[in-house]
Amino acid sequence: MQVRVLILVIKHSASILLRKYITERWSPYFKAFKGSAPSVEIKAQIRQNVFHGLSEKDRKIRSLCAHTLSSMANSDWPDEYPELLSNLIHLISSGSHESVHGAMQVFTEFIKSDLTEDQILPVLRQLLPVLLTILGSPDAHSPLTRARTISVFGQCVTALFMVKDQYPEATKEAVSSILPVWLEAFKVLLEMDPKVDISNTNNWDGLEVRIQVFKALDTIYASFRPVLSPYLPAFLNASLAHLQALLPAFTQYYLSSSEAAPASSEDETVDLHQLIVPIIDFTSAVARGRIGDWLTTDNLNALVAVIFELVQMTDEDEEVWANNANAFVAQQDDETQSYSIRVAGFDLLGVNHSFQGQAHQLTYPQALLDHTRVKTVKSFQVVLHQVVQNAQHQREAGQEDWWRPLEAALAAVGSQSEDVTECLEEENELGQPRPIDIEYLLTNVVPSVLNLSQYPFLQGRGFVFASQFSNILPSHFSGQYLDAALQVIEAAEPGVPVKISAVKAVHNEKESWVVSSAIDLVTSLAQGSPESGLGEGFFALIAPSLFKCLGEAEDRDVLQNGIACLTVIIRKDTNQLLSWNDGNGRNGLEYTLTVIAKVLQNDSESGGLVIGDLIIHLLRRAGDSVIPVLPQLLQAMLGRMALAKTATFLQSLVIPFAFLINNQRDVVLTLLEGTYINDRSGLDILVQTWCENAETFQGFWPTRMSTLGLLQLFVSERPSLQHLIVKGDIIVNSANKDAPTEFTSITFPLKALKLLLHDVRSGGESATLSAQGGASNFDDVDSDDGDEDWTEEEKLNQGFKDDEFAFLSDMIGPRGMAFDNDDILDQSDDEDLKNDPISEMDMQAHLISFFKECAARNLSNFSTLVGQLTVEETLVLREVVGV
Repeated sequence: MQVRVLILVIKHSASILLRKYITERWSPYFKAFKGSAPSVEIKAQIRQNVFHGLSEKDRKIRSLCAHTLSSMANSDWPDEYPELLSNLIHLISSGSHESVHGAMQVFTEFIKSDLTEDQILPVLRQLLPVLLTILGSPDAHSPLTRARTISVFGQCVTALFMVKDQYPEATKEAVSSILPVWLEAFKVLLEMDPKVDISNTNNWDGLEVRIQVFKALDTIYASFRPVLSPYLPAFLNASLAHLQALLPAFTQYYLSSSEAAPASSEDETVDLHQLIVPIIDFTSAVARGRIGDWLTTDNLNALVAVIFELVQMTDEDEEVWANNANAFVAQQDDETQSYSIRVAGFDLLGVNHSFQGQAHQLTYPQALLDHTRVKTVKSFQVVLHQVVQNAQHQREAGQEDWWRPLEAALAAVGSQSEDVTECLEEENELGQPRPIDIEYLLTNVVPSVLNLSQYPFLQGRGFVFASQFSNILPSHFSGQYLDAALQVIEAAEPGVPVKISAVKAVHNEKESWVVSSAIDLVTSLAQGSPESGLGEGFFALIAPSLFKCLGEAEDRDVLQNGIACLTVIIRKDTNQLLSWNDGNGRNGLEYTLTVIAKVLQNDSESGGLVIGDLIIHLLRRAGDSVIPVLPQLLQAMLGRMALAKTATFLQSLVIPFAFLINNQRDVVLTLLEGTYINDRSGLDILVQTWCENAETFQGFWPTRMSTLGLLQLFVSERPSLQHLIVKGDIIVNSANKDAPTEFTSITFPLKALKLLLHDVRSGGESATLSAQGGASNFDDVDSDDGDEDWTEEEKLNQGFKDDEFAFLSDMIGPRGMAFDNDDILDQSDDEDLKNDPISEMDMQAHLISFFKECAARNLSNFSTLVGQLTVEETLVLREVVGV
């Protein structure tokens, strides 16, 4: 016995050393290769020995040999190792449990990365029948080995899809003869009760077969949908049945449980998340297409009900979000968050009633789309009503986790708030009854959870839900919600001390999220107020709590949400902020400036555009009230500007100056010239920062404001600007491409002229100018960008096809649009800025007038500057001026 163990240890160690040898000494194919590759004869002998290891009795040795052989195949197959494929097929046909297990691990990687297009079809004809035999032999092979056959099958389907255009007839024949057989097998497998696979407390290996089945179905649906269509009702029934059958185990092992879920018999992880997510994904994919008659009211209600159950916060969610409140907020909106059951569930819920937006893409009748969405929202109502009742009964019975289903249901409906609200509005216009009673929830359910600080996630969810449906909230209930929000904001702890206990830290992190949600609700109430103002006493009611919270808070989200709230209040009713005082002589403007100073002193730049929006609206709305404190405000902004690094934060500091310069140029320039930060003038700091970052600014209104500010600086002709040296164009070092980036040094007026000409050309102006007989000759400028090989279509669109250029234009946004395209404004621009005269002015005409005026009056020594432009810039200018 000891000798056998010793032999296994030696083999195991040798396998590990061999893998290291393969990556370092086998072939230059590997990045870690260090030289001294073995001869062809030695390679052949090593490969043969490793191949034999695939049939070893010890599972770990088989797995190590499989990984090693896969690495060898990457570099050697097919040129140096042509017999590998036939040997593997022979091995999985042997009937040996060990041999099949070892070979399948190689195939899992092999099909994915190594088969060429002309090898795929012959291999599939040999391989897939053998794989199907293994899948159908549960007594002879383990669940994990059988699951690998499905994984390889799925990769084969993907490979077929990749060659379908090259080999259409062969692919059609393969698909029609192969896929139905596998689909029948899948149908049989999914008809078996999944509880059988989770009743084994030693391992859940059986789940892996089902995981791979649903992944394969998703692949087939995406690749060869017509073949799958006849089977869809059966597979949708199986999907729903699986989700319902897995719920008890999901609750037992993942929701407030001290019991760990069973592990896998091998190294791979197998858990319920890995099965539930593919089931939901497959159902979502089908729901986006022709789901047909399967979506009866009963099936829809059952599907919505099980999703509401599955999107509950798990133990892991609670632990992660308790220690990182920002992650909890982000999981609702941030697409970069990790994919989970909750995210997949929200996505599925959005499928059916998002059909409305796909009307132009789908061929289904519009009535069906409307009917489907209303039916889905009605299902929300049915399930939500049951959840509310059950939560009440469980709470009265003293069940500790009564809050989880209610939090999940509110989160699920809230995740679809825009579509639900739109559906309610449409049904109301048609004179139809409301498909869901959100108003009942806002008046009878949500208020009762807003003060449950012992259940912080439910409490916070209540505030979020109310803010998501604030436009539906009855006006006489607004005060109640506002009071609840203020209580939470007022009770906020100042932060988490460094040496405080972990438990207290967790509590405070939760509290930060609740406070942030409460501020969101106040903001939503302010946004929903009429144009006439916030209503008497609104700001006086919230100001003490809001300013106290912002003065003490360190949490990023609390600060950002608080600043956003202040910004909305300034936009809606500036007079309330200016007229309020704390009874001790400090008014709302002073408190607001204190908040701005706090953010500017913070090392973090995550606030970005939020603080910039506050400053801009304060300057726009407060007018003369800001003038007495303007020097201090500008000095604080300049001091932070000199240290700022991120583009969004720099923009938030520059654009307010652009606004001031456009409105009070000489006053501001005098202040800047007399302000010094670490021996640098304020003017130097601003202009250098502005010139280096102007082309990165985002948003329709901010970019226009930057352009107008540069125009004012140029025409001012102040001596301090005429001789100010800034970065110019990049110096191209063709001899040494690795050399550090260098720039020319030029005067500010020349840089401003270059930036303004760049706005004309890259801002989409060339198309408009051409229509007016303008910049039609821009493309005649000689360049070395390789456009000689472009087609006529590509030359018109800077190297892109029409459809590619249209797509890029959509992606680029306002900086890629013509200045006079005022119909499309950046989504980040609020209503005030969209309606601002600057957004509505004819910027095209304004720029043309500017350049003509400069040429006529030789402003800032215009004629000399023109002589320093590039050939391309000179041509653009001539087209604009009409010379």
